[in-house]
Amino acid sequence: MVMTGERVSTAGLWSSPSVWPVLLEPILAGIPDSSDIPNSSDTPATADVPLADGARDEAVNESLCAMIDLERGKSYLAYEMYGQAWRVAQSVRRVESSGTDHSWLLCDEHAQVAARFAHCLSLSQRAAEELLSHAIALHTRLPRVLLALRDGQISADLVKVVISHTELVDGREIAADVDAEIAVELGLHRGAWLWWSVATMVDRIVFRHDRDAVRERRRRATDGREMTARPTRDEMGRLSVTMSAEDMAVAVAGVRRLA
Repeated sequence: MVMTGERVSTAGLWSSPSVWPVLLEPILAGIPDSSDIPNSSDTPATADVPLADGARDEAVNESLCAMIDLERGKSYLAYEMYGQAWRVAQSVRRVESSGTDHSWLLCDEHAQVAARFAHCLSLSQRAAEELLSHAIALHTRLPRVLLALRDGQISADLVKVVISHTELVDGREIAADVDAEIAVELGLHRGAWLWWSVATMVDRIVFRHDRDAVRERRRRATDGREMTARPTRDEMGRLSVTMSAEDMAVAVAGVRRLA
């Protein structure tokens, strides 16, 4: 979608038939409907018959495998989403350099592109800017991690952990090596990743190349501490605080005493 010329309405795209049922049909083919799964009383598990050999358990296993494929599909969709966001950003830069139309440059380029995302996807401006920032980071700083996302080796949520934990190597010579080593770790890992395991793995690799980078990220996180309080329904409220793990343990104990 170009940034100049006639604007295209995207409202109709949300109400038109979705293509995804047809695209996902090969993945879901052969997975029985829940009404077709035998009742557990019809296939009792005994000492002579392993649990996974029952018809019901076989159907459950097939569904679990399909869920894994669908989860990896979410990674591929995120890869495509970041790719489209990157293409829009590149198009904007080409328009700017051509000098054909500067009317949209009245506001910051990054914020203006994000505003278009926010309008099309019904996102907040902050969420749209985050989407654009992540797309830029993956295509410039972490291209091999981006390919791992495409291949389903890391989830769409956890790739954000990689992005945030490599911010301090952005634009540096070590960035390519860090990206390559993270991609290797993602390819060698068996099973699904956990948040803490991804964070630890990335920090270890960054620390190997620059010991001060991890410490600097910790310092910035400490300087960025904040607290927000907002009312909720039924005369209740929500308190959100960012602090060190040590201070959090003390705060939790105090809040529990008040509760």
